[in-house]
Amino acid sequence: MASSSGASVLNIDITKFISPEATNRKHIAFMIRSNLTMKMLLDGLNTDITLEAKGGSRFRAHTCVLAANSPVFNAIFKTRTEERVIATVPEKLHEMTIEGLKLFVVLLYLAPVLQDNVIMNGLENAVIDHFDELVAARLKFKVPVMDPILTKALSKILTPENCGNYLYYWMIASLKQR
Repeated sequence: MASSSGASVLNIDITKFISPEATNRKHIAFMIRSNLTMKMLLDGLNTDITLEAKGGSRFRAHTCVLAANSPVFNAIFKTRTEERVIATVPEKLHEMTIEGLKLFVVLLYLAPVLQDNVIMNGLENAVIDHFDELVAARLKFKVPVMDPILTKALSKILTPENCGNYLYYWMIASLKQR
C-alpha cells in the first residue's frame, strides 16, 4: 500500500526475527501468532498509527498497545488527541532502521510473554543484531519490560572493548527509572 509521501507501508514478517538455527521455528512462529494483539499487528487489523523509520520505510501499529507499554508513546498520543492531530500523520522514528523498529514494536506487543523462554530464545539472534537500537529505544520510550531480553542478549555480546558503553546504558536506564 503506498502512502501519500511515496513511502510504502510494510507489513511485519515475524519469521525474519526467528533465529534460523531454532529447531522449532514453526512452533515459535505459531506461539507468537497465537498472541491476540500480535496477530492483529501481523494481519494489520484495526491499526491506527503509522511508524516511520530511517529512510522513510513505514508500517502500521496500534496506539493502544504502544501507549500501554510506554509512557512516552502514551504522552505522544495523548497530545495528538488533545491537539486533534490527524492520526494518519506518521510517528517518525528516524534514528531506527526499519527492521530495528519492527523488532522493537514486536517486543512491545509480546510484553506479556517476554519471560517465555521458547519465544525469547527464538528471537535472541534478532535482539543481538539490533541490540544498540533496542537499548536506545528502550531508554527513549521508557520500556523496562524489555530489560530481561536485553540483559540476556547483553551477556552474549559483552566484550572488554564494549563493556563501558553498555554499563553506561544500564546506569542511565536505572537512573531514569527513579
